[in-house]
Amino acid sequence: MIITSTIVGVVEHGMKLGRELGFPTANILPAGSSALMDSFEGVESGVYFCRVEQWWALASLGVNATVGLSGGRKFEVHIIDYDGGDLYGETLRVDLIEYIRAQERFDSLVELKDAILGDMTIARGLIKKYNSENN
Repeated sequence: MIITSTIVGVVEHGMKLGRELGFPTANILPAGSSALMDSFEGVESGVYFCRVEQWWALASLGVNATVGLSGGRKFEVHIIDYDGGDLYGETLRVDLIEYIRAQERFDSLVELKDAILGDMTIARGLIKKYNSENN
């Protein structure tokens, strides 16, 4: 499903679990909003293929169900093949492009990592698709 939503926000520190799993994420707090839910009214929790500035990325919107944290929905992005260094405090524009899957709760971090690897396979296919459309 192709969607068009844009989120602009500041990168803040998270739990660093994505980094531990091999998929570092930028945890984004939408600008001008103290309540994440307000910024995503009508946007379903799940995993999205997106664009972050000039980079392709995967985004996760939802609660951290697998690791059992509460505190409402979180928004984090893994910028694919990014090696530009620390983004803490930076303001990023994220354009959600395609919905990949619903948020799931996994029984282990191994299962979560396997799902992320599957998401990455889908994302790499979408990168080829979108890059070929723009050439």
